[in-house]
Amino acid sequence: MTRFAGHTAIVTGAGAGIGRAAATAFASEGANVVAVDIDGSSARDAVAGFARSGDHLVIEADVSDPADIDRTLATTQEKYGRIDVVVNNAGILRLAGAWETPLDLFDLVLQTNLRSTFYLSTSVVRMMIESGTTGRIVNVSSIHAVRSEPNAIAYTTAKAGIEGMSRTLATEVAPHGITVNCVRPGATRTKLTEPIYTTEVLAALDQRIPLKRIAEAHEIAAGILFLASDAAAYITGTTLDIDGGYLMDGSLPQVRY
Repeated sequence: MTRFAGHTAIVTGAGAGIGRAAATAFASEGANVVAVDIDGSSARDAVAGFARSGDHLVIEADVSDPADIDRTLATTQEKYGRIDVVVNNAGILRLAGAWETPLDLFDLVLQTNLRSTFYLSTSVVRMMIESGTTGRIVNVSSIHAVRSEPNAIAYTTAKAGIEGMSRTLATEVAPHGITVNCVRPGATRTKLTEPIYTTEVLAALDQRIPLKRIAEAHEIAAGILFLASDAAAYITGTTLDIDGGYLMDGSLPQVRY
């Protein structure tokens, strides 16, 4: 398939996990991929593994730094002359109890996960409006935007903020033909989650998730590509759950009423 032939897609956090899977999928469908990651070597490894060769670009950048975002957009625009898709995926997770979370840690998570998404999204829509591009923005949220996650108060706050910001931005840019949507992954096997997905945790998740397994990164990427495609041109301001049924299931595991 070549759904994105001739299109330019920026993916942040492209060096691993969901971002790497999304970048790989965009490349396989003909896009010029701009792989952005704080770890440039990981992003280069990702691009080297693309099945379909193309005119791809690796940018080592810290998305929590607005200057790095400005540089990313300027470099992309100079090289390709257009930006069609932005996937805000880069994020960090820092675990600490609510009243044990210092302000500097809280601020770091929000700057990396939420503020970067706001700044990159609003910066690129300004460029899209000026160029008349009917672009697509897809932001990676989490089921923990709407479900608590003890010891991750900064992360859950950031993800909830991403969804609220995305809805408001979607409303404002809709007259320009630009769409803004989110994906809301459930438990997913990535580099970020490896340390917390112990054997015990995975067994508990298998019991809790109706499909009886956690997601693989490529399954989240499939949802991202759908929302970035022409097939989703009439979808905006929404959030796509990709969670194996986790959020919709209110049953008690192994118990019947």
